[in-house]
Amino acid sequence: MVCGYAQTSAKDRRQGFIALATLCIMLGQVLSTRGFSGSATELPLGNLPAGTYLLTVQVEGQAPSVQRVVVE
Repeated sequence: MVCGYAQTSAKDRRQGFIALATLCIMLGQVLSTRGFSGSATELPLGNLPAGTYLLTVQVEGQAPSVQRVVVE
């Protein structure tokens, strides 16, 4: 999977997930992906080294939203 291009799968939809949150390093390597429904989810960041990451939220049927996350 390439960061920013995650898609909800049939399995995700069967589990009730309508969106995916994907956390990647700046070079695009995926660190974590979490399916969710509703308006919020949490991704644990405590074990990450300090740095800048990309968080992509992909809601089914919409363009992905990418935000920069800085861990200090």
